[in-house]
Amino acid sequence: MAIRSNVQTGAVADPARHPFAALLRGGVSVGLNTDNRTISGTTLSDEYALATDALGLSWTELARATMLAAGAT
Repeated sequence: MAIRSNVQTGAVADPARHPFAALLRGGVSVGLNTDNRTISGTTLSDEYALATDALGLSWTELARATMLAAGAT
């Protein structure tokens, strides 16, 4: 999922209302990405910072999401 891109395209009204955290905490295997970093003007590091600031995710939760994404086939 790409939080910033989803807000920019209007798919989500506000970063704090993005479903990423709820899905992750609900046991869904979700990954965080940039979608299109040059158009969205973001980096993966920025997306991780946004996830902690806007969604209250811990670095441990983000590490889990990263491992789930890496293991997805």
